[in-house]
Amino acid sequence: MKNEYMFFSKQEFTDINLDGYSKNDINIPKTDIYIYQFECDDKEEINDEDKAKKLDELTNIFEKIFSEQFVLISSGSSQYFCSILYPLVSKFETQLRYAYYVSRALYNSENINNSSFLLEIGKSKNKIEELDFGQIYEAGFTDKSIQEKIKNLASKKWSKTDLIKSIQSWEEKTMWQNMVGKDYDYIENNFLKLKEFRNHVMHSHLIDYNTYKEARNVLELANKELQKAIKDKLIVNNSTYLNNVNINFIINDYFNSENFKQLKENLNELNVRLNDYFNNEEFKETIINLNETFNDKKFIQTLDSINNYYNSKRLNNSLDMQKKPTTEEESEEPQNE
Repeated sequence: MKNEYMFFSKQEFTDINLDGYSKNDINIPKTDIYIYQFECDDKEEINDEDKAKKLDELTNIFEKIFSEQFVLISSGSSQYFCSILYPLVSKFETQLRYAYYVSRALYNSENINNSSFLLEIGKSKNKIEELDFGQIYEAGFTDKSIQEKIKNLASKKWSKTDLIKSIQSWEEKTMWQNMVGKDYDYIENNFLKLKEFRNHVMHSHLIDYNTYKEARNVLELANKELQKAIKDKLIVNNSTYLNNVNINFIINDYFNSENFKQLKENLNELNVRLNDYFNNEEFKETIINLNETFNDKKFIQTLDSINNYYNSKRLNNSLDMQKKPTTEEESEEPQNE
């Protein structure tokens, strides 16, 4: 394991403690360019991770002392870090696709076929295996309604405080939350980090020791949560999102049914009739006349008189008399002789 540094001029490294390192110099002929190769001394009985860490520490020293005088052109330490992270990245992505497959199969269990595993990305539907990592994120961890609201924010002026309050008030519902619930939120809360680390590893970017340690920790926790979610939620079909009814099928079936088409036609016809009636001149004139009547003084006085009458003692006495039971004699009709 070695790191190679291209310096733009010859360096003696006299002020740097190189104990524990071995060095090899390469001068490119007819130039002042030197490539210095550094490895951990064979006498150092340390494991590969410690060797990578030690070489990374040397890189940090060079960056502080020489700054703009060199570039790191090959990093054995970074390659080691990537080699350890790669299986974790691969496992996470593979298990996440696995979770998508199981959830789609359970959700469409009544009518399962190959189309059950198509996920909508933008205006197209794609197979799970065809999705890149960004599309996996979009399908499972973003809410389309939230994306639309974010677009609408651009048309208004916001203070930072009001903007944060507005966004925090939104309800978010993602496919991941539907699949496993809100108790499994580590992946959702750290997905952009996972995406960044995956990009570093898959493209062999230079990774320092601190990034490696953080990436390893995040990936291990994400894999642990993913395995638990699959075991406790998906495989045992223990999710509120998963069911034996294909909701999409039922809705589409109803919207295409003759009953719905007839209902739609009836509502459209009713809307046209109501619109014609409310815009009819005779209806408008009737409303005007009623308004005038209700505001007429004589009409108001008449209502007051009726109200006073029904609240008067005379009316109450009359009602009481009607309620008294009649005697047998009073109730009998006179008989004809």
